[in-house]
Amino acid sequence: MWIIRYKPSKLIYYKAILFQGKRMPELPIFVVNLDGSDDRLSKISTALNAQGGSFTRISAYDGRKANQNDIPEYDSAGCRNYIGRDLNGGEIGCYFSHIFAAKQFLATGAKFGLVLEDDAELSTNAIALVKTLVAQQTKAPKKWFLCHLADPKMNFLSAIETFAVNDDRRTLYRAHYFPMTTTALLWSRTGAQEFLNTCLPMQCPVDNFMRKWLITNDCGIAVQPPIFSTTGASSEIDRVANVKKRNKGKRVPFFGAKKARRIIGEKIKASRYLLCFRMRKFFSKQA
Repeated sequence: MWIIRYKPSKLIYYKAILFQGKRMPELPIFVVNLDGSDDRLSKISTALNAQGGSFTRISAYDGRKANQNDIPEYDSAGCRNYIGRDLNGGEIGCYFSHIFAAKQFLATGAKFGLVLEDDAELSTNAIALVKTLVAQQTKAPKKWFLCHLADPKMNFLSAIETFAVNDDRRTLYRAHYFPMTTTALLWSRTGAQEFLNTCLPMQCPVDNFMRKWLITNDCGIAVQPPIFSTTGASSEIDRVANVKKRNKGKRVPFFGAKKARRIIGEKIKASRYLLCFRMRKFFSKQA
C-alpha cells in the first residue's frame, strides 16, 4: 500500500512515497482516508485485498479546523452566490482530497483511475467489474470524463452498453444529470485533466461542482446497478465539530429560492442532452 500526503494550499507534496521504479497496475486505485481513521482504512483494505485490488492511500485533508480566510483557493463570495452559503471545513477537505487524488492518478500515466472514499463498500465482483469496464472502454472508447459507480438512484439516463463478469451484469449509462456523492469514481485521463483545469476557485462542494461541470459538456457516465455502496459510517472528512453540516445561520436571504432555481436550471440542461441523445439514437436507427 502506497501512502501519499500533500500540502493543500499549494497542492505540493510534503511527504510522498511515489512509484519509484515500480510498474503501475493497469487500473490504479486510490483510497481517500483521513489520518487516524485506521479502522476505516483496515476495512476497505481487507475488502480490496480480497478482490486483488492493491491501492494507494491518499491522506485526506482535514478541514475540520480550517480557517476559510487562510485558503486562497476558496471563494466565499462565489459560494454564497452559487449555493447560497459558505462551505464548512469538511466540505473544503473533501474538495481538496479529490483534487489531489486526480493529480496522483494523472501522475501514474494510466488511462483510467479508480478513486474510493474509505467508507466505500464493494459488491461481490467490484474490482473485476471495473476492470472489465476499463477494458471495454479501452477497446471501444466513448467520450466521457467521469464515471459514477455508487449511486442507486439516478435520473436523466441514456443506456450506452452492458458489461458483465460471469452472470453479474451491469449497464453503462450516459448520466446527463450527474449523481451526487463521491464514494466511488472512475476517472478517464482527459476527465481528470479537465477537472483540474476548471475546479478552482472553490465555489461549492466537490460533488456539486462535478454535477455543474458535467452538465455543461454531457461527459458524465454512470453504472447501474451500482458497483459500490457506502458502509453507512458517517464521513470523517465531512464531520465538523460543533457545526451542523448545513449551517443555516450563514445562508443568504431567499436561500430556498436560489437552490430551487439552480436545480431547475440544471435539470433543464440535462433534459436537453437527454432529448438530443435519444433523437440521435432514433435517427441512426432510421438511416
